[in-house]
Amino acid sequence: MKRRGQDGPPRVLVLNKPVGPTSFDMVRSVRRCTGYRKVGHAGTLDPFASGVLILGLGSATRLLRFAGEGEKIYRLTVEFGRGTDSHDSTGKTTAEASVDFSEQALRDAIGSFCGTIAQRPPRLSAIHVDGKRAYELERRGELLADLAPREIHIDSIELLAFEAPRAVLRVRCGGGSYMRALARDLGESLGYPAHAAELVREAIGRFGLEMAHGPDELETAAQWSALTLGPGELFAGLPRVVMSDEDCALVRQGRQPTEDWLLAGGADLARGRVVLLDAAEQLVALAETAEGRWRLEFVLPETAHATG
Repeated sequence: MKRRGQDGPPRVLVLNKPVGPTSFDMVRSVRRCTGYRKVGHAGTLDPFASGVLILGLGSATRLLRFAGEGEKIYRLTVEFGRGTDSHDSTGKTTAEASVDFSEQALRDAIGSFCGTIAQRPPRLSAIHVDGKRAYELERRGELLADLAPREIHIDSIELLAFEAPRAVLRVRCGGGSYMRALARDLGESLGYPAHAAELVREAIGRFGLEMAHGPDELETAAQWSALTLGPGELFAGLPRVVMSDEDCALVRQGRQPTEDWLLAGGADLARGRVVLLDAAEQLVALAETAEGRWRLEFVLPETAHATG
């Protein structure tokens, strides 16, 4: 058994975050319920938003950056006619206007936001500016200019419903996309203030709401670990090599993989990444190719899968 305050095997937990708590509130709750000291999350959700939040427990926190690489799917409700300082429903009103535009005008505007675009992040965001969070500087009146636009990619935007002044959209996008900023910019393109009234993250990669557990499940579960996944689940779609004990030891000592070795293990190298597993098919390492050479991207310590 894992003792309180002592991290056990690496695990991944897919939560359905409710509206209200911050993402770090969810981290604190999971620490309390599981006894893990090291808990982190991938892809922050603002307090007004709900939906899929992936958490890593123990050494799985090292893998969370990979969890955030998958496509994200959001259900975004935009309210036109009112702008706020945070560009969401929790902010202070900065502008108001009566709304009068057609559904076709909205569809035309939506189309201009698909593909690779430049997006100006919200001033009330966690982006670092001169070593400080932008929202801290903004609240102190020290953020003197808008944040520089960043390149993002939006795969598609589907209009699910429209009844003025609200539109419900399903957005498929890559990392770094701010739905609050999309709501603001969509309003500006139509000539009206706007904000994100509601936001649900429906999926990150293959992890959707149907796989997510509510915080109440974690609180009442007789065996919370049954709600979690092994860290290898983060890479379920990648080619795999099951290694011998000897090869596992060499990889943990820093042995860099070669193409011949990976091919001999039966790996399909077309994806550019290969998952390395031990004889029990537990995750050991991830290898990637860069500039024509294979290298270890990360290695889990041998003790990571010990039950303690």
